[in-house]
Amino acid sequence: MLRDPALKEDMSEFYRKKYKNHLAQTKEKLNAPNITEIMKQALLHRCAQLEKVLDSQEGNNGLVQVLSFLDYVGESLSYCDVPTEISAPSMEELDKLFNSASEEDDNEEFWLSPLHERLASQAIFDLFCMTGDVLAAVSCFVLDANPAIKQAASNVVANWTKAAAKIH
Repeated sequence: MLRDPALKEDMSEFYRKKYKNHLAQTKEKLNAPNITEIMKQALLHRCAQLEKVLDSQEGNNGLVQVLSFLDYVGESLSYCDVPTEISAPSMEELDKLFNSASEEDDNEEFWLSPLHERLASQAIFDLFCMTGDVLAAVSCFVLDANPAIKQAASNVVANWTKAAAKIH
């Protein structure tokens, strides 16, 4: 996915339109007849944030966003321990868990199920197993001509290298 040339396309105009639309909707909510003072303050704060983002937007591409996501995941892994005991749930266990979730919106049994911890451990373990692949895929962008891509890739490499060190 990282090699898709479409990811390097400038997305500034797309996001500018998106934020302008959101700003207009937020300003429209300010004119509601039954708005409370606290809601008005929250909406004014949101407007200020959106205007700040619009003022600071510069060349933004999908690759930087993907790299930023990978950076976030790598940073999270650097704070995790590598799971040592993984026991994948059976399909029967998963079916039972998810069937119970669909029966009620606030099903305590679903949320207290020990399967959640097992699924999370498996996901974290799988991410640790991917460190070599992520580093191989991202390292070529550390020398990219675009400074935003170079910085984002450097951050990814730094955080995933910390995660990879926990495996060995």
